Amino acid sequence: MNKIASAIKVIGWLAIVGGIVLGINAASFEDSFWVFVIHALYGIGIAILVFGFAEIINLLQKKREYVEMQHDVLKDIRYELKLIKENTKRAD
Repeated sequence: MNKIASAIKVIGWLAIVGGIVLGINAASFEDSFWVFVIHALYGIGIAILVFGFAEIINLLQKKREYVEMQHDVLKDIRYELKLIKENTKRAD
């Protein structure tokens, strides 16, 4: 997994924990369960967005690795074709 994506996932978990902690703190001042629920859902919503961003980074990293592998294969094919072309010129 990409280090940046891992760091972003940690931020997502911190958003969940922060939302719950802030919800508990705010609910203790307001004496309302709904204040806690709103803060907790806000933290979870932000975390979902952050987790999605981390997944996009992972997918882009996998795509980059795949494209690099394809590039290497194409370079090998080009080299082999060059050798075949040189051998056919020598045979003529």
